Amino acid sequence: IENLLWAEERMWVGTTGGLFALDVATGVEVHHVDTQSGLLANNATSIVLSPTSGTFWLGTNQGLAEIDPETASVLKTVTKADGLVDNEVWFYGSVRADPVGNILFGTAKGISLYKPYLDRKNLQPPVIRLTDVRSEEVPGERNEFIFEYAALSFGNERQVRYQTRLLGFRDEWSDPKTEVKVNFTNLSAFLTPKTYTFEVRAVNESGVWSETPVRYPFEVKPPWWLTWWAALGYLAIFAIGVFVVDRVQRSRLIRKEREAAELRETKLKAEAAEAQAEALRAENELKATELEKARELEKAYHELKSTQKRLIQSEKMASLGRLSTGIAHEIKNPLNFINNFAELSKDLVDELQSALDSKDTDEIEFITKNLKFNTRKIEEHGKRADSIVRSMMQHSRSGNLNFEPTEVNELVKTYSNLAYQSKVAENSKVDINIATDLEPGLPEIVINSQQIGQVLQNIIENALDAVLEHRKKQDGDYQPQISIKTRSRDGDIEIEIADNGPGIPETVKEKIFEPFFTTKPTGEGTGLGLSISYDIVTQIHDGGIRVENVPEGGARFVISFPVSEVHKGSK
Repeated sequence: IENLLWAEERMWVGTTGGLFALDVATGVEVHHVDTQSGLLANNATSIVLSPTSGTFWLGTNQGLAEIDPETASVLKTVTKADGLVDNEVWFYGSVRADPVGNILFGTAKGISLYKPYLDRKNLQPPVIRLTDVRSEEVPGERNEFIFEYAALSFGNERQVRYQTRLLGFRDEWSDPKTEVKVNFTNLSAFLTPKTYTFEVRAVNESGVWSETPVRYPFEVKPPWWLTWWAALGYLAIFAIGVFVVDRVQRSRLIRKEREAAELRETKLKAEAAEAQAEALRAENELKATELEKARELEKAYHELKSTQKRLIQSEKMASLGRLSTGIAHEIKNPLNFINNFAELSKDLVDELQSALDSKDTDEIEFITKNLKFNTRKIEEHGKRADSIVRSMMQHSRSGNLNFEPTEVNELVKTYSNLAYQSKVAENSKVDINIATDLEPGLPEIVINSQQIGQVLQNIIENALDAVLEHRKKQDGDYQPQISIKTRSRDGDIEIEIADNGPGIPETVKEKIFEPFFTTKPTGEGTGLGLSISYDIVTQIHDGGIRVENVPEGGARFVISFPVSEVHKGSK
């Protein structure tokens, strides 16, 4: 271990193998930053947190590196080529930051004073070209395609990173990397030759991407046993085989039928005398068999009912177990923080008493600041636990529900305005256009308007949070947009709420309505809002709710209610 730093509620550890971020509660590694992540050298000798930008500055034997503490990504590297006295950091703690954000970098050859805020961004997109394309195709065995590329930049070319993809094989871009070579092997083709398109794009040190990716289309031929004429041959062989087997089976069946007919004719005379007695015996046996079957069916019916009861009870216990586990897990997290900060505060009180006795004003000021920080954290996580308990009480609330005919368009207008005003109260800078397209003349539906209004407000507020967070990551051209539509379709009334935010990953969509599942940071969501909304719509109102991604970007929630459904007040 070269050095330690506490920041963002994590322990950052500098080693000769790179920079690590550890979760102090579990000891689990959260991040690992090394040369594969963008560092110029792995030895993380000295690290400091900038008071102005909130980023780390890490000293290595190959110069400075700026690191985002939230994502652990390398934002920038500064070397001797950029003006440093030397690349090699001299000793532990040799990187420092002054109050205005200047970075001091100590080396064996002297000290460099670096002012990051004077850097200018390189707004010129990198110019990318393919430098070499090689292919090796062995029919019936394997194929390999190698692509080499390079990009020219008016800034630091060492910090240019590349993304590649192969359309027809994988449409997603790869992670940004500094490698200038990629190869693909065993590309498939079936029946006819298949066309693939290789694409590569680059981003400079200031995050400016190349204007258009370089594209290279090429064709892969299938091996001979996967060609169309081979498939026709397989089909012909199969058809001939089926025909031969059918003829053999037919002849065998005819022969057996002929033998059976001769045997039946031989036995007819012997059985004629016993026909009457056999018929009577058969009738008695049939009645006995039917009686036995009736008894067996009755027994099977009782066993089935017993099994159903056991299965229902097992499902109830399993559901209760999952819910209890989720509650315990969610509440334990803030309680652990509360206990830890309370224990630290207890030790600080003892230290404060000693400082008061010795009249050490600097120590007293330091301890009181820490006590203030600890109490703020205790309050924050106490409110988190309280939020979880209140959400659970709302989840389990029961009683008689008042169902009444409701005009859908008026309900949407009311609660969309409530959701917007709620966000404006939290953040006065909220400037989002909520467009409505409400179909006139919709019939009234029998619902509990207060519960459905809560569902609408919750989903609209989630959409507002999504586009606001997405705007932070975009350039100035992005304009957040929320659209709300109502319509009548196939005997149902549908309410559609869509946004142009980042959308929802497929892995998240599968769990989005589960209790306690949330994509928001700790303290900002209990994970119960959509779970409660799902139960209100599907269990109480016999409706439907689904989520899907919008092709143009963003997410869309669609809530549907049957028009003809008459709800019972006891439900």
